[in-house]
Amino acid sequence: MSTENQFVDTTAEREVMGALLFDSDIFPDIRSIISPDHFSDGRLAAVFKNFGEQYETRGHLDLTTIAELAHVPVPFLAQCMVDVIPSLAPGKARRLSALANKRMVRMRALQVLSQLGTLTVEEVARNFSDIAADVVTSSSSKAVYDSASLCNRVVKLQEARAERRPEVRGLEIGYSILGRLLKGLQPKRITVIAAATGFGKSTLALNLLHNIIIAGHRALFISNENDVDLNLDRLCAIHSGLKVKDIESGEHYQVACSFGETFHRSGIFMTDNSPRTIEEVVGTISKFVIQHKVQVVFIDYIGEISHSGDNRETEEARLARYAQKLVDCAKSLGIHMVVMAQLNRQGNSKGRPSKAELAGCFKIAQKAHSLLLFWQDERRRDVLTVEKNRQGPAGIDIEMNFNRTTQQIFENSVLTAD
Repeated sequence: MSTENQFVDTTAEREVMGALLFDSDIFPDIRSIISPDHFSDGRLAAVFKNFGEQYETRGHLDLTTIAELAHVPVPFLAQCMVDVIPSLAPGKARRLSALANKRMVRMRALQVLSQLGTLTVEEVARNFSDIAADVVTSSSSKAVYDSASLCNRVVKLQEARAERRPEVRGLEIGYSILGRLLKGLQPKRITVIAAATGFGKSTLALNLLHNIIIAGHRALFISNENDVDLNLDRLCAIHSGLKVKDIESGEHYQVACSFGETFHRSGIFMTDNSPRTIEEVVGTISKFVIQHKVQVVFIDYIGEISHSGDNRETEEARLARYAQKLVDCAKSLGIHMVVMAQLNRQGNSKGRPSKAELAGCFKIAQKAHSLLLFWQDERRRDVLTVEKNRQGPAGIDIEMNFNRTTQQIFENSVLTAD
């Protein structure tokens, strides 16, 4: 290895950039350690620079956008994300900073040595002293703020917060109460909808899909349970307000015309119900996000994803592994994912779900940013409970109006204790 190459770690450079693409939330920490100049690979330096500019302006951070801005191929960025561990990125960034400083020291020291014959002893000492001072400054200036910088930072924080108003920050979902609680469907997050067998978690997902598409967003619905024709019949009923059985009778051809007028040029994508492994699910998601700029993905439902891996793996461990892969996928692609899960109860059992009934999807809920429980109380009211919510209040019950003949689900109001 040459003297110059020993101060370069291209693997670490790719891993740091891959970690940022995987989870942009770590960018503030990485930015305080390195800059584009710390990358020896010019392509990665351009990627880091453009990523930072997009982050600062709240622009798109998807692979396609960053690749176009940095003039690099999308596969090059995708390869950087293979097997990265975001939590290790700060340590690797510090290594890149140290290596960059060593490269700078070497270059400037060689310049001084090349002029050794013409410099006085005092000038040599001053040059080397300047090099040492620059190393210390470059290593610490980004991590320590003076009084003026701190005051400026407070101003920028308040300006940024003001720009985030109104309260809803993510994609609108057509449900005003739920939208305010979740602050919309925000990127890099997962919402889990859990319900008993046959209660309506797929129908609720289709209502959300309908609302999101009508609002002009792009969404992919991956069905691991119901076939595409059944989902389309339900979606047509939701859109038209007709009964599903009337649509299935074939006597309402105008439904097809109305559906086509609304959705023909929309950003809706829907799979059939062919069995898929978690790797196939993630691959399908990645393809449609990169090629079609999908913003929201529905998984209906996680329990029907085909088993892959160790046959000795318990169902709980398997679902937890699937959930983690979906969380990682949502973060890396900058999308919101809505995942359906099943409660451990049969049929449409009445009453608030207990912790025991959550057992089957507990590990999934742990990974999620939001957990919504869909159930029916003793007065036969359909209830959507915001059980977990990292974006705002939790423990809120919303009464829903679920018309099971038309599959339409609307919000009524927040339920209060009797």
